[in-house]
Amino acid sequence: MRRGELRAYVRPSTPDHRRTVVLLSSDGINDSPRPWLLGIELRDTDPGDILAVPVGDGRVAYAGDLTRLYRAWVGERVGALDRTRLSRLDGALRAALDL
Repeated sequence: MRRGELRAYVRPSTPDHRRTVVLLSSDGINDSPRPWLLGIELRDTDPGDILAVPVGDGRVAYAGDLTRLYRAWVGERVGALDRTRLSRLDGALRAALDL
């Protein structure tokens, strides 16, 4: 798993609801045995906020949705953000977190 990858994410409580997340934790954390990673679940609609970054196929990563992802629920790779989109998302995260 690498930072910027798009992955399937399946919660056992809602296995029929397919989610896609973008991984945002560092590759050091992603390569570790830690049970939690950082990421954002993609939205199907744009909230119209400056912290929303279009990622393609009509989907949006909203920096305000940064959350922990349970490693065991992270599934197959379904894509990856290009450098430009990942850079825009990094900027939105810095703004959201005042970094």
